[in-house]
Amino acid sequence: MNKKDVVSKIIEYLQLKIQEAEARVGKAAKSAADAPGSMESWSDKSKDEFTQLASALSKELGPLNNALKKMKELLNDASRSDKISVGSLVNIELPNAKSHLFIVPSGGGENITVGKDSIFLLSKDSELAKTILGHKVGDKVAWRNDLLTVLSVE
Repeated sequence: MNKKDVVSKIIEYLQLKIQEAEARVGKAAKSAADAPGSMESWSDKSKDEFTQLASALSKELGPLNNALKKMKELLNDASRSDKISVGSLVNIELPNAKSHLFIVPSGGGENITVGKDSIFLLSKDSELAKTILGHKVGDKVAWRNDLLTVLSVE
């Protein structure tokens, strides 16, 4: 597993999420088009409600498209750093477990599988990310009541 494989998998994941969101928007828009208008039934508000739903659902697409754009930029970014930053693939060790993390610019909170490995997508705004950003391999970092060790950074 390497950083490029992880970023590619995140891109696939985001593209799927975008397709699902677009399908929900399309379904709501079709329902709005098929619903009776105010001229047909004065008491039926479904056309307006489906239109509002389609509008609300379409707002999901902006952040997803932005995240996809950022991941594509990371895929093409050849810069290297030995310090943890946004876009880093990080392996940490806690007293009872090891974890693979990928620091994402937005979103996060989900696991993806790359090969046999499970990678947790960690938002740069999360408490853990803020704690480990800037650290490098071998650093021991106080995290809550434990000490974690940075095993690798890519």
